[in-house]
Order: sequence, then C-alpha cells, then structure tokens
Amino acid sequence: DLAFWDRSTLYGLRGVFQLDELETFEHSRRLQPVTMPILIERKSFFVVDLESAALPCRGRLSEGNRRRKVEREREHGVRRSGSRQAVQKCFDTLADHHASRGPVRMQTDKKLSYRTILAKRFQGRLEHERHSSKAKRDYANPLFPINHTLAMMRDGLSRLVRRTWAASKLRERLERHAW
Repeated sequence: DLAFWDRSTLYGLRGVFQLDELETFEHSRRLQPVTMPILIERKSFFVVDLESAALPCRGRLSEGNRRRKVEREREHGVRRSGSRQAVQKCFDTLADHHASRGPVRMQTDKKLSYRTILAKRFQGRLEHERHSSKAKRDYANPLFPINHTLAMMRDGLSRLVRRTWAASKLRERLERHAW
C-alpha cells in the first residue's frame, strides 16, 4: 500500500525517502570543496532532487594553499557552507510533491542538521529513522539504497570519478551534468 506514486491520495510521491550528501570539489580539493545532497525514494532509487553547494576550505593547508586561499577570499569573499540550504531545497521539493495526506517517511544518517530541517519542514507528519554512517555498507545496511546511488553516481558521472582529470570546474555545471 506504499506505492511510489499513489493515485488514491490526491496524487503525489509516497514511500520511504533517503537523503545523503556526496562530497566533491570544483578546481581544488582543499580550497573549493562542494557538497551535493541527493534525495531518493528507497524502493525505486528514483532521484527526487539533488542540489550542489559550496563548502568552506579544508583545514591543514600547505603554505601555498594558504596564500591561494587569501587571494581567493580577497577576490570572491570567504567561502561559507551552503550544505544546510541545499538540503533544505531537497526537502522543499519533497514537500511540494509528496502526497497531501499520510506520513513522510525519511531515512538519513545521524547528521544533526537533517533532523532539525526535517522536523521544521514536516512537523507532525514526519517519521524519521536515523542510522549510523559508519556501519558496514552492505545489503543489510538500511541506507544501502542511497549509498549505492552515490556509488553509481561516482562511477557513472565523469566529473565525480575519483582520481581523474575530469573534475568539475564549476558546481553549477556539476549539478547540470548530474541531472
């Protein structure tokens, strides 16, 4: 009775949804990391939404990277985390397309911001399961569908393949390529 697209409840998405963030970079792994939250329906692996957002520079920078960071901040400003806003957009998309009645079933890892954003967005309709992201990533793991989706994206999108020359230069183009 939890069909993905249930016509009996005023049309809308139904099922169990999962969200996690994939991390990559634009231009420089240390200076310009990027997050890409991806929201899927668990049973069908249907991608409901994905976004991309900047993350702040990594710590422990070499002297050369520190100089580049200062130059970059002078030109573009301090790089701030857009993770929360990107995750919020994914949940807003789900809210816009979810069936108007019934619970919103969500599974995520234990990142604290997910819980607060979900609780605020879906209030009393939310059924939220949180699982450890450190658990073994096999078929028994409840987050296997989202972990598998992220692994397939890393394999199938040249911009996300690790150890390659094909890294994204602009996160907007990464997002367009992902879609």
